[in-house]
Amino acid sequence: MILRRAAAYLLDVAICFAGFALLQFALFVPLRGALGIADDWFHSGWNTQLYTLLTASLPVWAYFTVTQASAAQATLGMRALGLGVSNLRGPGPVGAGQAFVRSLVLLLPWELAHISNNFPMPLWYDPQPGFRPGFALVGLLGGLNIALILLRADRRGLHDLVAGSQVTQRKKA
Repeated sequence: MILRRAAAYLLDVAICFAGFALLQFALFVPLRGALGIADDWFHSGWNTQLYTLLTASLPVWAYFTVTQASAAQATLGMRALGLGVSNLRGPGPVGAGQAFVRSLVLLLPWELAHISNNFPMPLWYDPQPGFRPGFALVGLLGGLNIALILLRADRRGLHDLVAGSQVTQRKKA
């Protein structure tokens, strides 16, 4: 089930990337032009972080939260691979708040990568881009999550432990 979880996550990332690319080119790039936001606006770490938060992070958090709190109790990637999220805190499915916390912790390394990239100045505009310690934290958190999933008998990652959830095989209908 570990490989299926990884494949489901990669599938979800691909779905989110496709949605992100579509939104960028169909909506946000034309909107930036209409609002007069030029490329130099993105030289500011705060501006780039705000843009990243609004156009990438929030939609991805919403995707993971809504799909896991849905009647299917699974993201599209999880559904495709026969997985779901179970509530360990009580009877009933994972609620919206629980799914949000699970998603937030799961995607924390991703968000820390954005912050590390964008501050103090976006990496691609920094004339002297040195080592950014935040990227090491991204690796540590990602590694910790993978280690927990691999080493714990119940295969729960940090996001599952914090949210009181567990990935399980879905029952065939």
